[in-house]
Amino acid sequence: MLTVVLILSLMACGILSWWRRIPNKDEPPAYPGALPLIGHAHLLLGDSVKLWNFAKKACLESWKAGGAVSFSIGPKVFYVVTDPEDFLKISNTCLQKDHIYEFFKAWLGNGLATSSVPVWKIHRKLLNPAFSPTVLHGFLDVFNGQSRRLVKDLEVEVGKGQFDHWIYTRNNTLETLCLTVMGVDIKDDQKLYSEYINAVAEINSIMMERIQKFWLHSDFIYNWSALKRKQDACLKILHNMPYFILKQRKADYQNFDKKQIEKTAKGTVYLCC
Repeated sequence: MLTVVLILSLMACGILSWWRRIPNKDEPPAYPGALPLIGHAHLLLGDSVKLWNFAKKACLESWKAGGAVSFSIGPKVFYVVTDPEDFLKISNTCLQKDHIYEFFKAWLGNGLATSSVPVWKIHRKLLNPAFSPTVLHGFLDVFNGQSRRLVKDLEVEVGKGQFDHWIYTRNNTLETLCLTVMGVDIKDDQKLYSEYINAVAEINSIMMERIQKFWLHSDFIYNWSALKRKQDACLKILHNMPYFILKQRKADYQNFDKKQIEKTAKGTVYLCC
């Protein structure tokens, strides 16, 4: 009985794969190289360099095809859009996120990047004032300081030829986010800073590996994998960051409050005299 079910399942998958490869005038052209059942999944396997090369080739193929091509990972179809006007139209109309975004919720929670459409709309309205010119101008000192810091960090590579700039830009971006969004200088605690930087890099690699390996898209399979255990270890470090920030902000607030009391007291004494 199990053999019959397996054979019928494979036949159904084969028919579905064949049917989906039939050209459809309403669909953009498919990226070349698809295989039965798995689609283009085999082209995504490998390290980050291979994945990046696939992304570049897919974008080039999209330009040649008029601005859009499709590719599939197993039963799921994805689209590569390179035409700016099409991209803007899609961004404003297709607000519901793909299931793959669910992978990031363990790290990012139900925030702006991962939430459902109703939650996203509420969060977006609440965040609009945070991106006003007045608020952004208040961070110009931070942006300028971080830009100079990045230039100084890159000085060690001058005259050495090609190098991987990712490490420098990654660290600088995280420092800038902490200074602006969180309001703390994470470099004050070098141990925490190093752990957090490494955990962010590791969790990104874990997420990309899960996306590449379509069999790990299943939560049931993924929860039993070694990759899930690595993710849990990273999340433990990443989720400790809010506690560090709250502790530091509380200390800053108490210190500020104390200084204000002392300043007020001194001012009162001066006026009485």
